[in-house]
Amino acid sequence: MLEIDGSYGEGGGSLVRLAVAFSAVSQKPCKIINIRAKRTNPGLQAQHVAAVDAVADLCMAETSGLEVGSRQIEFTPSKIKKGNLEIDIGTAGSVALVLQALMIPAVHAEEQVVAKIKGGTHTLNAPTTGYLDHVLLPILAKMGYEAKLTLYKYGFYPKGGGLVEIAGADNAGLFRGTALGINTVYVDSDGDGAAIDIYGRFKDTMIGAGAVGELKKKAEKVGAEAGKMFMSAFNSNAPVDAHAADQLLPYMALAAPQGPSRIKVEKVTQHAKTNIWLIKNFLPVDIKVKGKIIEVKKAK
Repeated sequence: MLEIDGSYGEGGGSLVRLAVAFSAVSQKPCKIINIRAKRTNPGLQAQHVAAVDAVADLCMAETSGLEVGSRQIEFTPSKIKKGNLEIDIGTAGSVALVLQALMIPAVHAEEQVVAKIKGGTHTLNAPTTGYLDHVLLPILAKMGYEAKLTLYKYGFYPKGGGLVEIAGADNAGLFRGTALGINTVYVDSDGDGAAIDIYGRFKDTMIGAGAVGELKKKAEKVGAEAGKMFMSAFNSNAPVDAHAADQLLPYMALAAPQGPSRIKVEKVTQHAKTNIWLIKNFLPVDIKVKGKIIEVKKAK
């Protein structure tokens, strides 16, 4: 059984989510130790349990230690085949981060995967579902990964209660041209909340940024945070923003048998470095980082 040190690199929940995702893809059982050891609240939180449980359901995996607060789990996958999932995170835990784990093994599912997830659509320290829909999924569509995300109900931090469905779908077509606009949307939700999403659509790529409102946090500050993040990506002259880079790496690794992939990123984050280390534990790939260029190819 492959042992993964959950404290490696940034040592967060991303390592857990990706470890079980690649365990399912590679069919390699794994034990994850020291889970979130560097965090002030170490161990699994509700959204991590939900993510691991969702992947386990998809590949009929056997698990042990899967509970809130656990610092060690074992994950033994079987065949990926189940097509319909319903997931309730039970808190304002990020729907997008649960999808981060689920979408990777779904590539290898025997049936179309349709998942309904209840939780937070706009939460702190996580991409929004809007970012997935307007930035990540369109980029993945260029790689041949086609999916459709439907937002039924918003769920803001700290109450959550949002509802999202993701399903395999035909490509609706790539973006053409650019439109400048500002849309203010009022939505039904279980709790008060606010968020700003900014997307840049270009001929061959998309970039995005966002910020989530909090109690006693001025709207001007929320807007400034989102704007600063977007301009950092825009001024980098890179076609892939920092958050997309982290999330694209798994799919580049899965595509390595068909040929090399190369992206120029806004910056190589600690998340990306941790993901690279983790991926190389599960898959026979060679990943090189030179400046802001990341190349993934099949290992010789």
